[in-house]
Amino acid sequence: MPSQIHELEGFWDRVNFATAVVARNGEPTRNFDTCFEMYDGDAVAAAVVRRAKANSDGPLARNLFPRYLGPLAIESYEATNHLSRKQLEQYAADLRSEAIRTRDAWWAAERAAGRLAPRPQEQA
Repeated sequence: MPSQIHELEGFWDRVNFATAVVARNGEPTRNFDTCFEMYDGDAVAAAVVRRAKANSDGPLARNLFPRYLGPLAIESYEATNHLSRKQLEQYAADLRSEAIRTRDAWWAAERAAGRLAPRPQEQA
């Protein structure tokens, strides 16, 4: 299994895995999709585009569009290209935190409204 792409804190693992798949023109597998589904997909896409632009003649840049990423990746890149590597990592963490807060608030509201069963530990 590829590094820590399934771990919330695995931002750079997701970037590295996605970059490797695109550079070798590999199949966009379920693991590839996961790289963009861990609440920080915009930051992952921005980092991949950043790497492609750093070597515009390389295989990553040649293969990136349109098979793997689309216009939203460019928007993410443009919105974050002023950030340092460390700041981009923090931006990814902020995206994850906000998404998790939003998700948890939604679940809590649904449970409070009686539209979802309580969690097993809440039933005792």
